[in-house]
Amino acid sequence: MVIPLCFNILQTINLDNTHFKVIMGNVNLASFSTSLMRIFPILLVILLLLKYFDVYAKTLSVFGITQSYDENSEDFKSAAMDGKALVLDELAKDSSNVGKN
Repeated sequence: MVIPLCFNILQTINLDNTHFKVIMGNVNLASFSTSLMRIFPILLVILLLLKYFDVYAKTLSVFGITQSYDENSEDFKSAAMDGKALVLDELAKDSSNVGKN
C-alpha cells in the first residue's frame, strides 16, 4: 500500500529527482489509462447489474450454499447488539476525554 501512495504523491507534486523514482523507474501509464477509461464504465455497469439482480446469492443457492446471515436470526440480532454496544462504549469514552485535552 505504501508504494502506490508514494507514487501517487510524487506524481501529484511532480517531483523528478527522488530516490523512489530512481528505484522504481519511470512509469508510463498513458496506454493503461486510455484503456481503463473505456473498460471501467462498462465494468461498473456489469457489477451494478450483478448486485441489482442478486446474482451472488442466486449462484450460491445453485450450489446449495445459503447466505451466511439472516437478518431475522437470533445470531444476527445478537451480533448487531454487540456491535452497537461497542460503538456506544467508544463514543462514551471519546466524550469523557474531550475536556481532558
